[in-house]
Amino acid sequence: MSGDEPLPIKLGPVSNGEFLPIPHSPFEREVIRRTYHLADDNARRLGVSRRQFLNGITGAAAMLFVLSACSDDKAKSTGREPGGRFDVTTTSTLDRDSALAQLGGHEFIFDVQTHYVNYDQAPELGDWTAIFPGAHCSQGVAAGDSKVCFTADAYFRELFVRSDTSMSILSALPTPGMTGLSSDDMVYAIDVATRIGCEGRVLMHGGAYPQRGPIEPALEGMTATRKKYDIVAWKIYTMVPTDAHFYLDDHDKSRPQIGQRFIDHVREIGPPIICTHKGISSIVGSTPELASPSDIGPAAKRNPDVNFVVYHSGFEPGQGGVGPYDPNDPAPQGVDRLIRSVQDAGIERNRNVYAELGGTWWYIMRNPTQAAHVIGKLLRYIGDERVVWGTDSIWFGTPQDQIQAMRTFQISEQLQEAYGYPKLTPAIKAGIFGLNAAALYGIQPTPTRCEPDPKEVEQIRATLPPPAYVRADLHRRGRAHDRRAPGRLPGVTPGRTPPPRANACDADGAGGRQSRKFVKSRGTPKSWAFIDWIADCKSSRFLPVTRSWFPCTWCCTPFRPRPLMNLPISRAFSSLMPTCSVAVWRARPRDASSTFP
Repeated sequence: MSGDEPLPIKLGPVSNGEFLPIPHSPFEREVIRRTYHLADDNARRLGVSRRQFLNGITGAAAMLFVLSACSDDKAKSTGREPGGRFDVTTTSTLDRDSALAQLGGHEFIFDVQTHYVNYDQAPELGDWTAIFPGAHCSQGVAAGDSKVCFTADAYFRELFVRSDTSMSILSALPTPGMTGLSSDDMVYAIDVATRIGCEGRVLMHGGAYPQRGPIEPALEGMTATRKKYDIVAWKIYTMVPTDAHFYLDDHDKSRPQIGQRFIDHVREIGPPIICTHKGISSIVGSTPELASPSDIGPAAKRNPDVNFVVYHSGFEPGQGGVGPYDPNDPAPQGVDRLIRSVQDAGIERNRNVYAELGGTWWYIMRNPTQAAHVIGKLLRYIGDERVVWGTDSIWFGTPQDQIQAMRTFQISEQLQEAYGYPKLTPAIKAGIFGLNAAALYGIQPTPTRCEPDPKEVEQIRATLPPPAYVRADLHRRGRAHDRRAPGRLPGVTPGRTPPPRANACDADGAGGRQSRKFVKSRGTPKSWAFIDWIADCKSSRFLPVTRSWFPCTWCCTPFRPRPLMNLPISRAFSSLMPTCSVAVWRARPRDASSTFP
């Protein structure tokens, strides 16, 4: 039985760029084997290929069903009961409506940890993203370059088209000078979101690196960032570079005593939210202690007016801390270190410490019992209003599988009774998915998504101007949830001429010329946008577009601002293709026959 088709629930083995990949366990290999076997059977019954079955929501239901069943078998073989399960029925593995009822939803989903990579501005990064599961996207395979899978185009496709994500935050990378995802790169993505009808759906962090060089210039740089960009929080990696690592509570006198100075500066310039990487310590290349969350409790206790969002929640892949919390353990591991730090500092539940799930949930969801303990502990000790959703996307491709797994996940009654874990009610899950983070960032949850509902899926391919042409100084803009005075919207300088680009029509052998002009954006005062157009193409062939046909001459006619700005982007996104053609991807039901470009 071949296993070439990608699975709907990704199990790796991969890295998220911050820890080394861990190979599949015997349990995971058995889950994969059974999933392919069930997919073969169900695909035959439905009259579709196995690939089509696995691409649809019934395929996702089938894999979660198998994962839960394997967990049951493993637990019972040791005389125990499974600690967690995915609430998926056999009917959902065959019936699309049943699968949508269990795996679908209309929650406000706020992903507070997302990334993309601007390789054009960071060639020194090489091809480090090739180890991620997202590197196998069809666009990257077709182009022969996995970097294509991590562009801004891919970011919007994977996050807002292929998943039910409502809103996201772009978070800084642990690279010098934010290489690969600079503040300007984040502004570019926000600008794109505005122009495709998703205004206010993408927010950004400010990168803070007070340990890189003298502290005063670093703090001045933060002030400049605050004035120049509309950031919603600060992102910091206290453990890199390892020879300059420090702690937020300054407990180690042998290390730079800059933790409190950094926090004081955050309080002074705002926003008073610090998102700090804690856990997944392989990134430091030395001791796990460098990425320990042991400094969170004392720092949060000393600064009750500053919120601390602990990215990864202190989780350590392949290590301890995935069972019940032991208050008497002299050397806690994983998320238990965060719990111990908060408890020792005397911080009560639902205060100024938040546990974020990026990377953590992706890893533990393959083991329902471990997932039950980790999620259960964080809810009990950190607080049901202080666990926030993050996926570390787009390293893992679309986060839809993580969303579907959380929607169906339940903690067993046995663990609830034994360890005081709360039941995962719809209200608690809604808080995890987005309402907790919405309260933290002071935003009004968006009741509707900028993309189709769970029964529909779009295909999106976009040719977008490079981030270098977006003026970051125009980015500070007012939002409905921002109490500051409105500023100027992101955009570009009118009249600025970008460098020439390759002639797409000539590349296709059709002849013609390609030009670019600046036009005033409708409905966005003080903002300008790029409009590409291709003229004088000689090709007049037709292109199939889902269930519609459009002549190529439609894209070979000079664009006017009105058609572009008035396109119903939430239902159809247009783009100029390298072959001088335009594709408008319309919504289709997300069923077993759904395919992606």
